[in-house]
Amino acid sequence: METPELSFAEQLDRFRTTTKSYTCRGLILPGTRQPDTAALLIGALKPASVAFLLTAETQSMPQQVAALLGCDGSDWQQPAGDHLTVTQIYQALKDLLQHWSHLSPQSIAVDVTGGMKPMSVGLAKAAHVLNLTTVYVHSRAFHQNKPVPGTQYLE
Repeated sequence: METPELSFAEQLDRFRTTTKSYTCRGLILPGTRQPDTAALLIGALKPASVAFLLTAETQSMPQQVAALLGCDGSDWQQPAGDHLTVTQIYQALKDLLQHWSHLSPQSIAVDVTGGMKPMSVGLAKAAHVLNLTTVYVHSRAFHQNKPVPGTQYLE
């Protein structure tokens, strides 16, 4: 399947049309190998507070996301630890919610698109219990097990 190359700006413009008027004040993202997905969410939803729950292998993800968005990302939270287990995810979420006590739980979104299975399960379970919004970036088309740029949408 041949796909035309889209700049990240073009991908973001297309993605924004799928988010309608949805916004969030806080966004929590798992460390994944999909910086495009995180950048689409941050760029479209424009959260005031962003946090990445990283693993040893995904430490560079925030810098990759910042490069895509053309910003420095220095104010993004990166709780210490290797967030591989459900317990580590719960503890990080608890700490973030204390740090973000000025935000209502309903204004905080948790991305469950990528990450290792324990991360996604932990984030989804904790989001449900804590009354946080769960967001997922889906794609209308895949090529070699990756989303085709420009086909992603918020679900």
